[in-house]
Amino acid sequence: MQVTTDHIVPVLAHHCGRRTSTVVHAFVPGVGITYAPVDSPDTPLGWADLHRHGLDERTLHRLAFGNLHAMIDTASLHGSPPALMASFHGIESSLLLADVFWAELVPELPGTPVVAVPARDVLVITGSDSPAGLDKAHRCVERVMFANPHHSLVPDLLERRGDRWHVFDDVPAAVEEPVGTWDDGYGEAYERWSTPEDRTIVPRQQR
Repeated sequence: MQVTTDHIVPVLAHHCGRRTSTVVHAFVPGVGITYAPVDSPDTPLGWADLHRHGLDERTLHRLAFGNLHAMIDTASLHGSPPALMASFHGIESSLLLADVFWAELVPELPGTPVVAVPARDVLVITGSDSPAGLDKAHRCVERVMFANPHHSLVPDLLERRGDRWHVFDDVPAAVEEPVGTWDDGYGEAYERWSTPEDRTIVPRQQR
């Protein structure tokens, strides 16, 4: 495929947890970060594309995240509190990976940011201290998942604490799984970034 590297951005997609011909790094079990042209998110880069462009994985990761941050001014929010809906080139879920977006938005939210991202092109934003907003976010997930979208992502709400995303729970677990280590394995021990751009989600504790 023909690729212009300054158009490559990180795109969240379904990830089975095993290495394929597509370059993908796990974000949460069942969801991974792929790298694709912003106007063609269904055509992610493969390992052959990396070799063709002389890129390694970490260089691709930094390049794509840099491109994403450069586009943040084109993101927009719609609706009104307690829940807002984002618009961003059909890859609204990729905004989870953009620190600058959240740095500007957090002061306006009631509590910590909580989002619904049931599909690649759906992002509903509310705050942890807004019961009405949380209810709207839950209902958004239910409606989208019921429709069985082609680009389904996360069936849970996610909460941002600091610069990390966690599965939202009204009663947080006492001990959370450590994050931020690089593991080249796949399957149950899924791969995670430890670079400064890392935005790994902490999975919900099994009880």
